[in-house]
Formats: sequence, C-alpha cells, structure tokens
Amino acid sequence: MPGTPKPVSQITSDSANHNRTRMETRLQKYATKPRGRLGQAPAWMTDAERKIWKQLVKAAPAVLGSNDRTLLEIAVTLKAKLEDHKISTPELGTLIACLKSLGFVPVDRPALEPPKAADPLDRF
Repeated sequence: MPGTPKPVSQITSDSANHNRTRMETRLQKYATKPRGRLGQAPAWMTDAERKIWKQLVKAAPAVLGSNDRTLLEIAVTLKAKLEDHKISTPELGTLIACLKSLGFVPVDRPALEPPKAADPLDRF
C-alpha cells in the first residue's frame, strides 16, 4: 500500500520526469481554483490601464477570481509600461512571470510540425 505522497516542493526533477503523467494528474487535482469574482479594474488605474485590464480579462485562458486580482494589477501596470516603451529588463521578466502565473503563457506549446514532402499521389 503506498505511503503519503511527497509534497510537490520536495520532488526532484528526475522523479517528476519519470512520473510525468502522475504528477500532471496530481497537480490538476490539487490546483487552486479561483475564488470570488475578479470585478472591475481598480479606481486608481488610468484609462489606458483600465483598457489593458479589460483586454487581459477578455483574453484570459482561465477563469480569474479575486485571488488573482493583485497579480493581474501588477501585470496590467507592467503591460502599460511596455506599451509606453518605458519598461526595464527586470520589469519585463516580472511581466512574463505574472502572465505565466495567470495562464497566458502555456508551459509546453506543441512544436510546429515540419511540412510534409509533396506526394505525387495526393492529387488523386
């Protein structure tokens, strides 16, 4: 009979790669779910930032809740700096990390398949 599973923070990368499907199932089962409603953009945001807020909420691949609010505020503020061309390199890294945490950047995108060679029989 199996024992208590190790916390995710204590699992080595080799073990995670070896037990990949088991880890993915476990992470999906215990992933945090959004709580509450995200609501409107905060009153302190500028009009440009509110526009970005609406764009990100509309484009979000997952349901965002009130527990995602602070992270989305950070992402919106940094995205506004990006659009004004006033963002620094560390801020850009933080923006990417925020977007990853919110689900905007998939961890593993499927690779593009190389084009197949033309087969002369395809025309039939």
